[in-house]
Amino acid sequence: MSLKTSRCVRPLRFLVLAGAVAALASVPAVFAQAPSQTAPGGGGAGEEPVRRSRKPEKPPPVNLVVRVGHDNTTREGHITPVQVDLANNEEGFTGRIELRSFGPGAVRVTDMPIDLPKGGQKQYTLFARLNRDDTNAQLASGELLVFSGRRMIAREVLTPSYVTDAALVLSASGEGAGLQFVADDEKFKVVHRPAEQLPTQWPGYEPADLVALNGTAWSAMSDDQKRALRIWVERGGKAILCGERTAEWSDPEGRALAGVVPTEIASEPRLDCVAELGGTAYEGRTGSILTLSGPLNTGAIDVRREGNRPLIVVRSAVHGRVVWLGFDPFRENLRVGWDGYFPFWERLIELARGGTEVPELPPGAEEGRQAAASLPKLPAPPLLAVGVFGVVYAVIFGPLNIWVLRRLRRTVKSWLFMPALALGMTLLVLFVGQRWGNARIVLNSLSVLSTSAGGRTASEYNYVGLFSPTNRSFDLAVDDAAPELADQGVAATGAEMSAGAVAEASDVGGALDLSWPTHQEDGTVRWDAVALQLFSVRLLEQRRPRDLGGSLEIRLDGRLAGTVKNGTQVPLRNAYLYRRRRYQMLGELQPGTQVQVDADKWVKELEAAKDLAGTGAALENRRFQESVARLWSSPESLILGESGDPAGRGGRNEAWLVAECPDYRGGLEVDGVSFNNRGALLVVRIPRGYVD
Repeated sequence: MSLKTSRCVRPLRFLVLAGAVAALASVPAVFAQAPSQTAPGGGGAGEEPVRRSRKPEKPPPVNLVVRVGHDNTTREGHITPVQVDLANNEEGFTGRIELRSFGPGAVRVTDMPIDLPKGGQKQYTLFARLNRDDTNAQLASGELLVFSGRRMIAREVLTPSYVTDAALVLSASGEGAGLQFVADDEKFKVVHRPAEQLPTQWPGYEPADLVALNGTAWSAMSDDQKRALRIWVERGGKAILCGERTAEWSDPEGRALAGVVPTEIASEPRLDCVAELGGTAYEGRTGSILTLSGPLNTGAIDVRREGNRPLIVVRSAVHGRVVWLGFDPFRENLRVGWDGYFPFWERLIELARGGTEVPELPPGAEEGRQAAASLPKLPAPPLLAVGVFGVVYAVIFGPLNIWVLRRLRRTVKSWLFMPALALGMTLLVLFVGQRWGNARIVLNSLSVLSTSAGGRTASEYNYVGLFSPTNRSFDLAVDDAAPELADQGVAATGAEMSAGAVAEASDVGGALDLSWPTHQEDGTVRWDAVALQLFSVRLLEQRRPRDLGGSLEIRLDGRLAGTVKNGTQVPLRNAYLYRRRRYQMLGELQPGTQVQVDADKWVKELEAAKDLAGTGAALENRRFQESVARLWSSPESLILGESGDPAGRGGRNEAWLVAECPDYRGGLEVDGVSFNNRGALLVVRIPRGYVD
């Protein structure tokens, strides 16, 4: 009995001893912790405890800054730049940025791939047409999401402001104020940007109604920024440009936009040419003003001179409008020392927005659609192949079928054999038909480039006809940051397709909304899985600006004699001049080539083109060539458009150049399908300033 008791007591003693040691060990920790529980001074009753300091919060994996439009301002339905600045705080990753729209109907999404190293900072720009969503609680137009793989790591709601009646003016002047002092909520919404923050792609200017900048800002801009502004203006934008030094606008991009060739500098104590706009002449109470002038560039519409020197020039730049000032109106001495300064700027902005002298119309639209849809009937299989298939079919369902049924003595197997044989033959026919149909996809593309003499930008209208005898979906891509791609639906079916006719607008159906591309990357946009209907011609029309890398310089005198120089990077073939139903063939014009125009060689009939769009002898090739040749030989279709109204385009009273671009490739590409036929025509309007 005592032995058992001693064995039980020893473990109890050990436990009591261990508990005492643990209690003594916890006493210093209690005393060490006591001062932090209460305020210094004893921690008596009524004293509030001091909160423990929190650990610093971990930064988010990615810092996200989003800028919409210009100063979070844009126009509803216009192409809007969405600038995304990312700073990575964790390990490097690859992912994507998704831009989603809000509003009624289906949510539209476009994305851009990203690759961000550890600690890296990058800037991305997406383009989309945003619209106000009044049903959203935050009045948001959309949201931007950042994904690493499938994990969302950042999100930003887009709530831009939309201008309606007021003009959105973007200014850059090399100094802080810009045009913000003339802002008027009812007339003007002014956003001032440093020159280095101006867009590097032409769609970045799309929300703006007007861009105003001086020579200081122009000199600080990069080549990409200058090119983007020039493309936007010549595409139809409005700009106020000014300078006071010859080096500011002497580069090729500057000369394409400026109203004069900047060669002459003079100091003027008084300016009378501004009185019409400002109400009073400028008196040099705070000093003379530096002015810049020179010979006029072509396209001048309205010129105001100081003496014999043109200082205010309104000119058309292809489809856009430029107001050139041979002095810098951003200068403080004008703002302080001239009472007419504010009225001057208001009327100057109204003058710049006054209109587009040459509205941009789709050239040769109907003929272009006919060329794209000029598809023949599908050729029948070879007669030998049809005969062989008939013999094989008769053998299988004749002697072979009887022999197999005799071998199959059981009733069940004989009943299963016939359906299996029929199914096998059906699958074989479908397989052969699918392979035969995939080999006969027809893809036609006709591009019509429209520009003016002296312009470095052309507007490209690309008409594409895509035919597939099998149900398929195609991936599309366009080499431009923000092209306009429209699906015109089914162009023709059955007998219409064999004749190459285009269906009437009422017959066009099933058009897809392609206003938002699926992916954007490095100035290229892509659409995934654009579906086609069986045995139908899908018509696609694409519009984008094209940089010609130079301009066509054309000089004609009163007798229509002179010179034509191809200063672009585009080779031309079958070129001719047209005016009032008279023609003169120029032939081939390689880049840098200049030819003479003889007044005695104008004729009333156009010579036949040589090898126009020649790509092969197949039936679809010949019909495409014939359609392109008809369009090439019908300048009025290219000049006047579908309406036949020459108003605003010069029409029959202007001189025009028409040529084929044999090496030009339209912007639309179809993944996995090569073009059967490709053609391109160039139409150049010759303004009256080029004809003496």
